[in-house]
Amino acid sequence: MTETREETKKSLSIEDHQKALLFQFVTLYERWSEDRQVAAKQGYDLERQLKQFSEEVRRFSSLEEAVIVKLRKSLNETTHTLSEKVNAATAEALNTTLGSSLNRMEHASRTVATLLAEHQQIRRLRQVKTLATNSLCSLLVSGLMLWFFMPQPTLPLTQEDMNTYLIGKRFARIWPTLSKEKQQWLLSAAKEKKDTRRT
Repeated sequence: MTETREETKKSLSIEDHQKALLFQFVTLYERWSEDRQVAAKQGYDLERQLKQFSEEVRRFSSLEEAVIVKLRKSLNETTHTLSEKVNAATAEALNTTLGSSLNRMEHASRTVATLLAEHQQIRRLRQVKTLATNSLCSLLVSGLMLWFFMPQPTLPLTQEDMNTYLIGKRFARIWPTLSKEKQQWLLSAAKEKKDTRRT
């Protein structure tokens, strides 16, 4: 095999060498041309993506610096991988998730508010019942203490006291039937009698 190569090398003339070399240069030029076209396309794509990225960064320039840094990083990572459909699907999924979460949170807050209102109403009712029960028990105990432990107002009356009481009772029945003059006369007589007793 090595002998065949040597013979092939020897058998090629200078002109054949030049043709072979020219063929290799043409092939190399074609490869280089293809690589140059690919590099130009990649450069164009990179320039277009950088312009899009710059426009996005300008739109968000009013945000705080920490947010801008995070957005730049996020935009740089996602610029090459996300398309408009993915953005729309992501936004729709987020809106759906957040909407359902908000609905659940609102329902939970309404439930908690209702439970708190019921608890406060039950607590007030218990306080009123306790106050009423305590008041009634205090009145009942006080009444029972008065009934059982207080002495009865019984005073020993003499026979003369009883006669005076009975006469006063009879006199009270006939008093309205007396004329005004007789009533005045009796009152003044009673007053004179009272004054004479004092002296």
